[in-house]
Amino acid sequence: DLSDQTEVLRSGIAIERLSLLQSELTRLEAERANLKEQIPKLRDVAENQKKLKRDIESLLDLIEADILARDKPRKLAVSTFGEISQFLYNEPGQLVMNRSAKEAGLVIETDIAGKKSGGKNHMQVFCFDWTIAEVAQSYGRSPGFIVHDSHIFDGVDGRQIGLALKQAQMKCDELGFQYIVAMNSDDLQKIKAEEEIEGAEIFDPEPYILPTRLSDREDGGLFGLRF
Repeated sequence: DLSDQTEVLRSGIAIERLSLLQSELTRLEAERANLKEQIPKLRDVAENQKKLKRDIESLLDLIEADILARDKPRKLAVSTFGEISQFLYNEPGQLVMNRSAKEAGLVIETDIAGKKSGGKNHMQVFCFDWTIAEVAQSYGRSPGFIVHDSHIFDGVDGRQIGLALKQAQMKCDELGFQYIVAMNSDDLQKIKAEEEIEGAEIFDPEPYILPTRLSDREDGGLFGLRF
């Protein structure tokens, strides 16, 4: 009734509620204004996303067209990779170059015989580097040398190490290349151990070993410096 309403007004509760409602209304109006301001920006973002998607598709089509246009060097690279990997594992490996279906760019994949391991991965790098060097040489774009750290032979069997060095030596003679590789002494021992098992020489590295030695002993280092 009227007396109850009058009592509520006297208590100040109605005024407090009105103040809260006004504050909430002000907040909602500000939020509404902000959302209205964001709508055009969201539309611009959506349009930009569509444009970027079209641009990516266009670039991917150009990559695919470029692969087809360079069919001759691509086939040379594939056959060279197969030849080099076959020398190491008695069967040719695979070098595949395709336009990526999911990512923007060119996908290059390699695979060689043997179980998946760190050593196999390193030998894929060895084969790929020599493939690039040989193909580049045929187009007059090669620097004429390859440099590998000792890491290239980590986890690789002695037979593959020996065959890789033999392959590199043959390629150097064929292409007029220089191959520089840092070798751990125990990797050289792996070659000798494998030769003893097979009863035949795989590769003799002695004529190609430079006299410089690096070691972790007290008198070791590089150019007189300790690291």
